Amino acid sequence: MLAIIRNEFREIRILGGLLAIVPLIHIIILSIWIWDQTRFQPSLDNNLFEAQIIISVTAFIYMPLIAAVIGCGQILNDRLRKISTFLATQAITRDQIFWGRMITGLCYLFLLLVLIRCFQFILIHTCLVPDPALNRLISRMSTLTILMTITSYCLGILAGLHRSKLCGPFLAWGVLVFLFAIASIYGPGITSYVLLSIVTYALAGRSWQKFRTIPL
Repeated sequence: MLAIIRNEFREIRILGGLLAIVPLIHIIILSIWIWDQTRFQPSLDNNLFEAQIIISVTAFIYMPLIAAVIGCGQILNDRLRKISTFLATQAITRDQIFWGRMITGLCYLFLLLVLIRCFQFILIHTCLVPDPALNRLISRMSTLTILMTITSYCLGILAGLHRSKLCGPFLAWGVLVFLFAIASIYGPGITSYVLLSIVTYALAGRSWQKFRTIPL
């Protein structure tokens, strides 16, 4: 399993790094602007509070997109290079291949989410006067972003497993728009959390079932 994880990490690090550049640059620019406005003196400026919310919204938009592309990219790369076909000859089960791939992708996405959250934590505690309401909102937005990211990653995996290498990704984008609509309508609350958890469970289960039955 560890060998599979190491191999998968090598496979996605370039794609994942390229995809992460845009949101990280966006967030870093916002962070520098906040620091410049406060010069390390806590502030009550509403614009700075709005900037913190913008960082959360940026993560909410970009991370699911990155997750879907990475998930789909992992499977398409596997199908192109016949990686699973080779691994299956090494006394490695399909379950180990599938879950090793899932663990690697999710760990990479989790690291990106932690990095973004660290930026926010530092900014909130160095540049802004503590505001419990803002902290609660950002925490709820972070939870929603995490769930959307996991759901989108599972969606990308399933899209990559589609028999058509073109139709699968296109269908996935349609479903992703629908997921964004649900999250936007219900907002960061229990309804969104439950709906996304159900969708994630269904997508992960279907992906696992399909990977176990398709020819490698």
